[in-house]
Amino acid sequence: MALFRRAATLRTLARPEVVAETLSREVKPGSMFEIDLRGSDARPFRGEVKPNSFRIVRRVQFRNSFAPVLEGQVSEIEGGSEVKVSMFVPNGLLLFVIAWTVVAAGAAMLVVQQMMLEQSLEALVTLSMAAVPFVGGCIAWLAFSLEASNSERALKQLLPPFVPPALLTK
Repeated sequence: MALFRRAATLRTLARPEVVAETLSREVKPGSMFEIDLRGSDARPFRGEVKPNSFRIVRRVQFRNSFAPVLEGQVSEIEGGSEVKVSMFVPNGLLLFVIAWTVVAAGAAMLVVQQMMLEQSLEALVTLSMAAVPFVGGCIAWLAFSLEASNSERALKQLLPPFVPPALLTK
């Protein structure tokens, strides 16, 4: 679902090998989906870093299901590097959100059907039952969006800023 995906392009003065070295230093190796008690290890990310790519997740106390997976490609550009990042929720969470929405919508339809049989249906009840799956989906999207913004901000803090080559020569 496109609602649970986000893309970002970051540019930095650092060369691709420096970006990979920086990420390797700041990413704790290991599974991205384990419970993480930070303790004395203050590295902000967990996952895997390769020379021109990475697959990481931001480390938060315990585990946040809505913390997006960040997959990135690092390429060389004039004056530094370009990091293309794709952020998305894990497939298991996406399936859970879809299943929850379907179950909530089904339950809402059953309540409305029962009220129709009893002839006690009111417009406000119908609207509130119809809103249950919508509100649940909105909460999941908001949680993902906030976590994606936090992850992007944390990644930007690791990399030096980008200054276009034209401005460096002036």
